[in-house]
Amino acid sequence: MGATPVLPQPDQYPFPVGQRMTAAEFALLPAGPPYPELINSLLKMPPSPEFSHQEISMELSSEIHLYSKKNELGIVVTAPMDVHFDENNVFQPDIIFISKERLPKLLSDGKKIKGAPDLVAEILSSNKKSALEEKMSIYERYDVREYWVVDPKKKFVEIFENIDKEFISLQKCKGASTAHSKVLPGFSIELNKIFRA
Repeated sequence: MGATPVLPQPDQYPFPVGQRMTAAEFALLPAGPPYPELINSLLKMPPSPEFSHQEISMELSSEIHLYSKKNELGIVVTAPMDVHFDENNVFQPDIIFISKERLPKLLSDGKKIKGAPDLVAEILSSNKKSALEEKMSIYERYDVREYWVVDPKKKFVEIFENIDKEFISLQKCKGASTAHSKVLPGFSIELNKIFRA
């Protein structure tokens, strides 16, 4: 029988998880993987996503990408991709849509996203729910126009619209229903396309 592996202690980890830092200090960390996030000045390391998370991310991001490209609405990217909101918050949203109107400002250096995307989708995993509430308030404050929360376990999607820096639930859907976006005019997706039976 093999020896039990010894996991590194937090202070021996490649990143100082749990440490307070600024976005400028965060930018000096070595390039991932793994890919940490800076949430309210604390360095956090989300666990690796579950299989269902990645499957849904691929399906939903592909549909949004194809629709956006066909209609020349903007660009779609997926994690890992830093989104720099302020000196205390640098996130890795699962799916990011940036309209062609916001693109020049948000990608001014051609390398990093600085500012709020038009649409952000976060896909729940049993191991990453806690950070989403903290992140949601930042998305709201910095004017992410539309926020999708996707729950693979419950096969549920809730879409929030940002009105005067406050998220209002626009749609809750599950089962055989269809999710609709306002930020992507005319875009909709049947839930059975993103959730396996």
